[in-house]
Amino acid sequence: MHDHAERQCIILKKALITHTYIYAIRLQCDLHNFMRQYNLDVIISSFKYSMKMNMLLTKTLIFKL
Repeated sequence: MHDHAERQCIILKKALITHTYIYAIRLQCDLHNFMRQYNLDVIISSFKYSMKMNMLLTKTLIFKL
């Protein structure tokens, strides 16, 4: 049996997790709408790709050194 303070802590944790999850979903939706509005998904995906290539090149260079 939990005491009152411990129970409050558990309730708070659950609320925080739920709130964070809802906020993340909302943020994702906003970002998606923004991208669709300005057609940025192509730019973002190419940026992600270039970042990935940069990381691979850096790793290769470090490995060769």
